[in-house]
Amino acid sequence: EEEEDKDKDKDDEKGRRPPGGGGGRRGLPPPGWPERGAISFRDVTIAYRPDLPPALQGIHLDIAAGEKVGVIGRTGSGKTTLLLSLLRLVECEQSSPHAGGGGIAIDGVDVRDVPVHLLRSRIGVVMQDPVVFAGSLAENLRLGSASPLAIGDDELLAIAQRVGVIGATLGRAE
Repeated sequence: EEEEDKDKDKDDEKGRRPPGGGGGRRGLPPPGWPERGAISFRDVTIAYRPDLPPALQGIHLDIAAGEKVGVIGRTGSGKTTLLLSLLRLVECEQSSPHAGGGGIAIDGVDVRDVPVHLLRSRIGVVMQDPVVFAGSLAENLRLGSASPLAIGDDELLAIAQRVGVIGATLGRAE
C-alpha cells in the first residue's frame, strides 16, 4: 500500500491521474459544491489517443456563474469533447492547475480532484439530440437520481404534466 501511495504522489507531481480515476486526492469539495457554477478552462488539451492529434488544444474559457452558454461549430470542431472533458469522460493532457499547467475548475475546484460520481451528479447537461433509454417513461425520468425509488409516481406525474409530456402522450393514445 505504501508503494501505491508513492506512485500516486509521483503521478500528482507530474500532473497525471489515471483516466476515470476517483479524484478527491486533495479532499472532497465543500458541502453544497458547486455553489455558484463558475467554470474555467485553462490551457486544456485533449486527445482521444496518444497517436491522434488533439481534439482540443490550448483552450482558455471562462463561464461566469449563472451565465447560459451555447457552443456552436462545425462537425468535428470539439463541441462534444468540451462537454466530455467537463464531465471527465475524457481527461485533460495538461498538468494540474496547481502546478501552473492547464485544467478545468468549477467554482475554483479542479474537477480532477472531485470523485467522478460526485462530479457527474452535480452537473446538468442538455444535449442537442435527446436520448430516451429502453424502459418506461418513469424509469427514464428517474435516471440519475441518487435514490431512484425516492421519486414517487405522483411526483413523476407532476413533472410530466409540467413539461407537457402527459398531454402529448394521451392525445396520441385516444
